[in-house]
Amino acid sequence: MSEQTIRVKLRRSDWSQSAVLGDRGAAARDFADIVAGQIVGTVLPWSCRQGLIRAAKAHGITRFEANLIIAAVQDQMGVGRQRIVAVPSQRSAEIAASLALFLMVEIGIVAAAWYWLS
Repeated sequence: MSEQTIRVKLRRSDWSQSAVLGDRGAAARDFADIVAGQIVGTVLPWSCRQGLIRAAKAHGITRFEANLIIAAVQDQMGVGRQRIVAVPSQRSAEIAASLALFLMVEIGIVAAAWYWLS
């Protein structure tokens, strides 16, 4: 997911849907907006996280609450989630191997017939 896609998803009302941010005041929601602005793509760099925790003090937010708000924002934005990659099943691998073997035998038969008939 690109940074632009993530930014489009963000709206102030999104924070009210969070169990962590819903019952906190405007300072927490303002801090959540700051956190969302620091996320690069789908990653919050460690140096930014440390700076955010220091900035939380200016908003009257404790270190514990700052970490909680950062985690809530990351969760809502899907930070750290990996896409599920479809792994071919064992059955499809067996079918592909059988088909490859069948084609090799057929090519061998055609090659032998061409050799003997020419």
